[in-house]
Amino acid sequence: MTDAKVYSTSQKSPNYACINSRRNPSSTYQHMFLEDFCHGFSFELAQDKDDRLFYDVTPDGAMLKKLLISQKYDFLRYDMDRLFSHIMRTLVFSGKAFLEIVKTMDSDKNVIGISLMPFDPILSCRCSSSTYFLSIQKDKKPRFFKIDNRAIVTLRLSDLGFWRYYFKLYYHRLPQLDILKVSDMSLAPQKTGFDFTAWRDKREFQILKRSWKIGWYGRNTSNQYMGEAYLLYRTIQLRSLKKRFLDYFLAQINASLKPICSELKIEGKLLAKCISHDYDDLLQKLQAGELNYSQLGNYVFPRIQ
Repeated sequence: MTDAKVYSTSQKSPNYACINSRRNPSSTYQHMFLEDFCHGFSFELAQDKDDRLFYDVTPDGAMLKKLLISQKYDFLRYDMDRLFSHIMRTLVFSGKAFLEIVKTMDSDKNVIGISLMPFDPILSCRCSSSTYFLSIQKDKKPRFFKIDNRAIVTLRLSDLGFWRYYFKLYYHRLPQLDILKVSDMSLAPQKTGFDFTAWRDKREFQILKRSWKIGWYGRNTSNQYMGEAYLLYRTIQLRSLKKRFLDYFLAQINASLKPICSELKIEGKLLAKCISHDYDDLLQKLQAGELNYSQLGNYVFPRIQ
């Protein structure tokens, strides 16, 4: 009878959920914003909508890909998108997100797998070779742990030009735009003096004003302050921003994976098969008269060509 194989991992962060600063959405607009802003990378930015493998590793046959999918075969197909959605939500609420690069080893200490594990500390203290973290467990007990800096991927909003709490502040102001939060609303305005039409007009303006830097328009394509041309611009603005985040995530992860790959004497680099056209270039061509709005729309919404 053969002995069962024994595996070990280098994971130092908690492998279970800890208490964090995020809260469930309390309004419709908060829920819609998180859905639109934090999810759907592989759907919105895919060069080929029918290609299930949006994330991949180059070059073909690289050992890094085999290590990444050794624990979960569908990691690149499904889990990668969920991982980036988790990172985006963490950045919205905390302005900083962490990943631990975890190596799985067999009984002979050979690396047979690599995982990217997110964790949500409430405090961190970086030293020369390691970083100390504090997380609060579900039973309210503190959990201290230390991770080698070479195994940490740190992601910051400030690297993309945003104040750490920019999106958190924006998120917490969204309930002001929700009709369900209007306490004096009544179907009989003659009794309360509440003018729904005036409130709706103000809300439509505020949605666009508050999100001028993001591009989100509250899923309201009939906003009276937004014509078809401005709708195209807003869609381009939001997609360009999400692509900036995606490129940043991949660059940071690849930078942290590079020394590990060198140590294991393997090669490989994560990539995403994103849309090939440059939206900024398209807008410049539109302003120069080289494109009309109909042609621009075919780039933004290729499925309706």
